[in-house]
Amino acid sequence: MKEAGGIFQRAPQEALRKTQSPRFSNQQTVVRDILIGFIYSHQLKERVSDSDISETFCRVYRHIFFEIASHPFLLEKLTLLHQTDLVRFHHSLKVAVTSGIVGLALRYDSQQLYELTIGALLFDIGMTQLPESLIHKAGPLTKRERSKMEKHTVLGYQMLSSHRDVPQAAALCALMHHERLDGSGYPHHQRQPHIHPYAQIVGIADVYNALISPRSYRSAYTYHEALEYLYGAGNKLFDGALVKTFTKHICVYPMNSKVLLSNGKIGVVSVIDSDAIHLPVVKVIQKLDGTLIHPSYEIDLKKNLDVVIINSL
Repeated sequence: MKEAGGIFQRAPQEALRKTQSPRFSNQQTVVRDILIGFIYSHQLKERVSDSDISETFCRVYRHIFFEIASHPFLLEKLTLLHQTDLVRFHHSLKVAVTSGIVGLALRYDSQQLYELTIGALLFDIGMTQLPESLIHKAGPLTKRERSKMEKHTVLGYQMLSSHRDVPQAAALCALMHHERLDGSGYPHHQRQPHIHPYAQIVGIADVYNALISPRSYRSAYTYHEALEYLYGAGNKLFDGALVKTFTKHICVYPMNSKVLLSNGKIGVVSVIDSDAIHLPVVKVIQKLDGTLIHPSYEIDLKKNLDVVIINSL
């Protein structure tokens, strides 16, 4: 991966000084601080299942986020998203990180990762142009409301593609992140190979992060359930190779994290297999009532399919 030149000419500290310019409003400063805080949080590194690329990922993404946080137009749009829908804003941060991990695994160079990150952060910016009553409606949408909702893809593309500093490939993430390989998506029912790879990556990351988050009409999926959904959607809704790359490199249960098992026991993740990241080896240490288990023992969830992780603790 090429890191020299381009957006990585400046050190992060220099990019940070740019973000401290008085040209930013108070709200933009708040969003800038959220971006910077996010890239130094523990969850950034924990998202990567492959320890060989985690350090590279954190270093590269800190540069990218600093650059984006210093860009007036991009920060303005992120601030608009933050003010319009806080939940969607934080969802977009997660989509950007998981998309970036896939991009790095695919050996994208620095410019490609920068474009992908912009597209992933602002893929839902068109939602800011819809009525608030529609965005926050708790119940099911009517056919007419759904038609209006689907227009956020075109609206977002128009907002991004009209600015000279936004790469066309990034703008296409807003337009095409709901397109699906079998033509069942929207707004133009595109099929492979006409869906941009960045938009496909963002689409997978969007669905995954949405599934593992609670909604007003359903509980959150477990990580296991969300990954099973992606496996099932491979080569139908999403490119099978991209799904495989996603599921191999996105860490769902970090090393040493506590998990609740379906047998009522609590354990600690001790070994992660990159070919089955949702089925780690777990060291069982206590019962649900807090009673310690002596001696502790390990269970390999790949070999014991009758036991699954039902929650992270």
